[in-house]
Formats: sequence, structure tokens, C-alpha cells
Amino acid sequence: MLFSNSCRFVAHRITEKSADVERVRMVTRGDAMSGPDAPIEESQLLGRVSLILRDGRGIDPRKKLRRSERALATLLGRSQTAARVVVGIHGLSRGSSIRPSKVHTI
Repeated sequence: MLFSNSCRFVAHRITEKSADVERVRMVTRGDAMSGPDAPIEESQLLGRVSLILRDGRGIDPRKKLRRSERALATLLGRSQTAARVVVGIHGLSRGSSIRPSKVHTI
């Protein structure tokens, strides 16, 4: 989901959703983050990410991950050191520095 938080845009997955009489709150987490974000209000949601453009390629964020991809995502989410190593190797293999992705919403 794309939401606004502290005057910036954030695209993270919703991991928990709770509702009471007055409001709906959600907890989000980025794929490479070691922990969840602070809860957000439903009013902060701006849209659903439907496509990520990276290096001229379209990536579908709803794609189901294979077991090996889920295991790697779990490792990277729990270990900042492992995440840094993978990001560094990925940057070296591309021969350039990591550039931010373009995010489009519908």
C-alpha cells in the first residue's frame, strides 16, 4: 500500500489490520525492514501499488513468492547485516549504485 507518513510517501505491505468503533488502523512493514512501522490510520492510505518500474522492467508486487524467495525475504527481514550484504552484492552485479524505483498507483 502507498501511504503518507511525516510528509513523505511510503510503499509497504500491510501486515495487520484492526478496527474498533471509531477507526481502522493498520501496521505495515517494508520488505527489507527489520521490524514493523508504527500503526497508520485508514485516512493515510493513498492507494495500492500495482506495478514497480525498476531499470526499465515492470515488477508485479502481488506475485506469489517461491519457497526459496520467502526464505530469503524472511532472512533479510530479520538480519540487517544480511540485507546490507545482499544489497551490496546486487549493486556490484549491476555495475552501478542502487537507484530508487518508480512507484505507480491506480
